[in-house]
This record gives sequence, C-alpha cells and structure tokens, in this order.
Amino acid sequence: MRKRITKMLFWWLIVCLVGICTYLTHASGWLFPLYNNDMTHLTYLITVILGLTTLSIGYKAWRNRTMHLEWFASDLVLSLGMIGTIVGFMIMLYGTFGEIDVTDMESVRNVLSAMSSGLYTALSTTLMGLIASVILKCQISIIDPEDR
Repeated sequence: MRKRITKMLFWWLIVCLVGICTYLTHASGWLFPLYNNDMTHLTYLITVILGLTTLSIGYKAWRNRTMHLEWFASDLVLSLGMIGTIVGFMIMLYGTFGEIDVTDMESVRNVLSAMSSGLYTALSTTLMGLIASVILKCQISIIDPEDR
C-alpha cells in the first residue's frame, strides 16, 4: 500500500509540474501560436494522446499494473511529431519556387509567407512530439522502473 501511494505522489508531482509549465507557456504567449499555426493539427492529437496516457499511467500506478501500452504511446507521439516535420517541410516546399519572380518583391513576400507557415508546422509538431514523449517516458520510468 505504501509503495502504491508513493507511486501516486510521484505521478501527481509530475502532473503538477507539467501543469505549471503549461501555465507559464500560456502566460508568456507561446501556447496559442503553437497550436493555431500548425496546419496539420497534429499538435492537438499529440496533446490528446499525452493527456489520455497520463491518466492511464496514474490509474495503473494506483492499481500497480504494468505499462506496456503507455510505452507505445510515448513512441507514438514522437513518431507523430516526426510525421508533422516531414509534412510541414512538404507544405513549405510545395510549389513555392516555381512561381517566384525575384524582381517582384510581392512575389518574394508571398513565397516567404507560404514557406514560413510550413516551417512553423514542421517545428511545432516536432517540439510537441518531443516534449510529450519526454513527459510520458519520465512518468513511466519514475513510476514503474522495472517495466522497461
């Protein structure tokens, strides 16, 4: 019983730290652009998987069960972030250089604007995938270290 309570307290500490970091990110104005500028919306999917898996980890820590599906979810969010990177680069490069006229400044601005949205998508999905994977792996490693 004591071991179970200790696991739950560690899990709760991680959840509180993630909540504080999320609040600080929101207060500094970084959170909304991270989600709103992602053209693929994979950041939303990564966040949902992170939330559901965190709840599953807490439940399994309380019930003292192994966490096989949670390891898979930690790798899944990382893979989704990498897929978002590739898709973002594809968005960035798709058709941008075919219609550029270097003598027309408006054409150059349009191409740079199109490229920046694809690049932002690539970087935001990578960042969210990495952060979510680290959070999940830290939770699982601290709570259930023998299940690797």
